[in-house]
Amino acid sequence: MRKIRLIAAFAGLACASQAMPALAQGNGVPAAVAAGAAVPNEASLKLSREIIAVAWPEDQRMVMMRRMQDAILAPMKANLQLPPELNDPGLHKILQDYIDRVPETMAPVMAQHMPGLFEAMAHAYARTFSPGELEQILAFAHTPAGGKFFSRSTTLLQDPDVAAANGTMMRAAQQATMQSLGEMQGKIRDYFKAHPEVAAKMKEQAEAKKP
Repeated sequence: MRKIRLIAAFAGLACASQAMPALAQGNGVPAAVAAGAAVPNEASLKLSREIIAVAWPEDQRMVMMRRMQDAILAPMKANLQLPPELNDPGLHKILQDYIDRVPETMAPVMAQHMPGLFEAMAHAYARTFSPGELEQILAFAHTPAGGKFFSRSTTLLQDPDVAAANGTMMRAAQQATMQSLGEMQGKIRDYFKAHPEVAAKMKEQAEAKKP
């Protein structure tokens, strides 16, 4: 059962990593800025925010993020593989149901953190591109082709060729993860054998949390 919890946690973290902004101390300040990175000039930030407003319209951001999240989760669910000793239909359904609930679980978190995410993106754009380049990107975003490019960018993961390639990668990633989890569990068992006082302390803490 420990493997099931680890697999589920890995799936949740994989999904969360696609949507969570890098915020410092939960105050909405981009972590890079809080850590001392160069603060972009206001002119570049203004252009960057305008690009984001066109590419990710505020009233459509949640829908666009959900589409991207669905595109990421679809191959994860379709290619879900359990190790032989856990290859049971009931366990398989539990994990698939878990993945199905990820969007609902993530929705309020995404809504809370999206402003910080897009402000961080604006800082990243402003640091990466010159003012002249930002003006060109903004001009492109306002063209029909640019508008289509940005509006469809979150759905490209659902293209059949991309989905098939993602499925292949997902299966390989799961196999690598299972092997890595097995190695980690072996190291943990060996560590507990070498340090029984740690195992005893963890057992005491677990017992203390029981109702």
